[in-house]
Amino acid sequence: MAWLSPTRTRLLCASLGAVLLLSSLSFALSPVGGDDLRPVAFDDTVTAGGTGVDIQRARAEGFLLPRAEVFYSNYRYVVGYYGVGTTASELADPDTEGQFGSPLAVYVSDFSTVTPALTNEGFVVSGDGRTLGWTAAGEAAFVVGSEARVPSGPV
Repeated sequence: MAWLSPTRTRLLCASLGAVLLLSSLSFALSPVGGDDLRPVAFDDTVTAGGTGVDIQRARAEGFLLPRAEVFYSNYRYVVGYYGVGTTASELADPDTEGQFGSPLAVYVSDFSTVTPALTNEGFVVSGDGRTLGWTAAGEAAFVVGSEARVPSGPV
């Protein structure tokens, strides 16, 4: 008795076809668009940028660091950056796109949700005690040349 009879051959071909059809659907699915992505808790991101001293002092002393969150097309985690300059440098670097894919959405700290004030050292604090919100980077306004700084230097 032969193992591959005409009936078994048809069944095998149908099964193989179904598997190929189902696996080809993954190529038809596209990543979620930037409009559907929302900022996450910054502690849930894979962080980059900033110095350890800046981050630890900000946590201990309560001053604010500018931050950004980037959703990439080929990376399943949200990347959180300390510093808008670091974010801009990473987004302009072709190696970043090669490693993570295209940016789908970029959010930055929204200082318009607080009343910012400077400490004697020049660190930014929330004058009204509220926390920073998030805004899409394309909608944000950026301050350049202010007296604000972080322990490692100017913002």
